[in-house]
Amino acid sequence: MSDSFALDRLAAFPKARQGYARGPVDAYVLNVQRAVETLRQDNEALNRQLQRLSEQANEAESKYERIRTADLDERAQDILTAAEVRASSIVAEGERAAADLIRRAHREAEVAMERSRQELAWARRQLAAERATLARQQQAPPAQPAEPTKPAEEAPPTPSSTGQPS
Repeated sequence: MSDSFALDRLAAFPKARQGYARGPVDAYVLNVQRAVETLRQDNEALNRQLQRLSEQANEAESKYERIRTADLDERAQDILTAAEVRASSIVAEGERAAADLIRRAHREAEVAMERSRQELAWARRQLAAERATLARQQQAPPAQPAEPTKPAEEAPPTPSSTGQPS
């Protein structure tokens, strides 16, 4: 106990024949009992208040965690949304690039097909000219040595002569 509750200094009992007078001692004991009861009640009230404050602190901490978690969830959602937007942009860019590649491949294939058609036509004309020359040579009399006449050779057409880009 602290000095403020030092009971030996508070009590000054008158002396009686066989010790102290009973009345003042009983009154003092009663006062001490009342003081102890008041202190016990104050202690209980303080314990209840401490319990309430502890519960409020726990609630505040839980609320803080929920807010912090909600804030993190919101930021995570924002990050996820931004990532989805970026992914969509990348996919769209890839699709545009793929479409451009396909269009270019089609154009190049068309140019190559046209060039092949022109080369085939040239080869057919050459073949027809060779066949005609062979046919004339076979019909000519064998006694006369004749020099074979060659048809004028044409070069195969080039893409620049057809107006097509190469």
